[in-house]
Amino acid sequence: MTLFLTSSPSGCPFEPGPDIPVLDTRNHFVANLRAVWPDHAVLGLAIAADPYAYEQNDEMCRVFAQSFANAHLPLTALIPCDARNAEEIGSLLPQSGFVMLCGGHVPTQNHFFAQLGLPGLFHNYHGIVLGVSAGSMNAAHIVYAAPEEPGEAADPHYSRWMNGLGLTETRILPHYQFIRDHVLDG
Repeated sequence: MTLFLTSSPSGCPFEPGPDIPVLDTRNHFVANLRAVWPDHAVLGLAIAADPYAYEQNDEMCRVFAQSFANAHLPLTALIPCDARNAEEIGSLLPQSGFVMLCGGHVPTQNHFFAQLGLPGLFHNYHGIVLGVSAGSMNAAHIVYAAPEEPGEAADPHYSRWMNGLGLTETRILPHYQFIRDHVLDG
């Protein structure tokens, strides 16, 4: 498998930049994607962070499908994987040449990934995987889930460390330039 870890493939959502749908060309991101992209359209699977945010998951797929089309990275479709079709993950993943691990709340996504059995399913996957924010964090073997929602930092039972997908030993903290001065529960 080829793994890309990003804060956002569309650039920093907290800074001025091009309007979506667009993929960020800085750091040779699109060129690196093109270098490994098959010469034919592939099925894309967008594994949600929140399995019950159906409208948000559908909109994210619509926007990113257009972004990939605009970048000449052909997809036959970009299908959301959420609670509506979670039981199909065993057949959807092997059919997909491209998988996006979507952004959102790290612990919520981590729990959904575990429910899907993704760590085991990825052992035989040979396509392209794109982590986005929380998806990049959960791609790691051991995930550091910094508190991000009110109450999490003050909660003595909040678990900052959890098992991830094991696709990489690299841990990232997305959007650092935006969150480095944030104070939560303090």
